[in-house]
Amino acid sequence: MGTALFALLLVAFPGIALALGKRVRFVAWLGPVMLCYLFGILLANLPGGLVVPAVSKQAMELSVPLSIPLLLFSTNFPSWMRLARRTVLSFGLALLSAIVVSAGISFLLTVPGEESWKVSGMLVGVYTGGTPNMSAIGWALEVDEETFVLLNAVDMLIGALYFL
Repeated sequence: MGTALFALLLVAFPGIALALGKRVRFVAWLGPVMLCYLFGILLANLPGGLVVPAVSKQAMELSVPLSIPLLLFSTNFPSWMRLARRTVLSFGLALLSAIVVSAGISFLLTVPGEESWKVSGMLVGVYTGGTPNMSAIGWALEVDEETFVLLNAVDMLIGALYFL
């Protein structure tokens, strides 16, 4: 498949999925997001090398920064405060605690030549989304495997003690 055709598919298929969701009952039940996931899985696993990795990477790099403002533009923050005051307060406190703990660990571990800033970033990931986030951040920051395993073990140990 040509690069231009693959790029067109990446851009056009979500719109096609939305249109199908309005017309086809099964697609409406499945949902356009799930249809897009299934389409991507099918496309990636078909023989013949249909996926162009460079185009996929560029589409991801463009779509993620574009999607975040689009999600935030449609959010009505004042209604959040009226409808879910305690939830918003709880989220704010969780956010504050993740920042305080991560910054505190970073300052405690500050040793020249060490990876303390990477550890701090991975801790933000684990506190906001669990071990998969910590792993993704560690991979993105190219953290030593030994550092990742040690941090994961310490997090699990302290977490277990906390929950006990």
